Amino acid sequence: MKKLELKSRIKINSDSILCLLILNDSYIAVGTNDSSIKLFNPQNYNNYLTIKEHKKGITSLAQSNKLKFKNLISTSKDSTIIIFHLIGKSYKIIKILEHYKKVNKFLDLKLNDTYNFCSCSDDGILNLYNMKKEGVNFIIKNESNFNFNDIIYNMIETKKNEIAVVLSSNYHCLKFIDTQSKMTKKNIQKISVIGNNSICLFKNEYLIIGGSYMITVINIFNYSKQVIDTNSWKIYSIININEKDNIISFSDDEGKIFFNEIIINENDVNLKEKYNYINCYSTAIFVMTFDTNYNLLITGGVESDINIFNVM
Repeated sequence: MKKLELKSRIKINSDSILCLLILNDSYIAVGTNDSSIKLFNPQNYNNYLTIKEHKKGITSLAQSNKLKFKNLISTSKDSTIIIFHLIGKSYKIIKILEHYKKVNKFLDLKLNDTYNFCSCSDDGILNLYNMKKEGVNFIIKNESNFNFNDIIYNMIETKKNEIAVVLSSNYHCLKFIDTQSKMTKKNIQKISVIGNNSICLFKNEYLIIGGSYMITVINIFNYSKQVIDTNSWKIYSIININEKDNIISFSDDEGKIFFNEIIINENDVNLKEKYNYINCYSTAIFVMTFDTNYNLLITGGVESDINIFNVM
């Protein structure tokens, strides 16, 4: 990648954009703070479907390959998770799952021997779900949970039967949880985390975490931690761009997108600016995502527009 070229700007006409997802068929799903989910056609970027089933803002969007139909899964500040079956220009609600407080994230577990999905929320509970098919219906049940008695701010699947969760206490505490033994494998204190889009897994070995004036890098095998200072006050979103060339991208509170090479040595990890940053918005970029071929970069944030860039 040498540069980004603005291809299109979609006017959402909603509140802040909190989450984005490119579905398997390249359609774009957008979750906003005013509780709406909007889907856009990738050919002309027309808004062909708007879903208004939540009562509060949409905190995350997911899609599961375990469900053998076109699906969309949303979490919300209204304490619910809704699983939708997308049918042409319409939809059907398959299941509503509930927490007691704001749901922050839903994960389709790919590396777990026992559970299919998990969710976390402000109620401090990590819920683990299993799914089975009965006839034409998919039955999803809460099979187990971990109660941390603290807000679970974020989470990510790290390796087989392991999930890393971010708790709000102690300037964010990161716990690596073994879902089989239900034990904490490692507890790392004082991890700065901003938003639920600011963690990514790099080369299946490193967690890259964006926070206030820093990026934290954690080796998921030996749990070593390194902190890299940045000039950005708040880093809201981090994504992999090119793992072959060790490139990641992160966005900040001023609407800038940065491109950095991760330099991994035996004893430390550093960032090196790879390309000039892009000044994308005048305000915070909360979320970024790539299409499957890394040809398009899509961003959203406080400004309610979606920017779509060609990756050159």
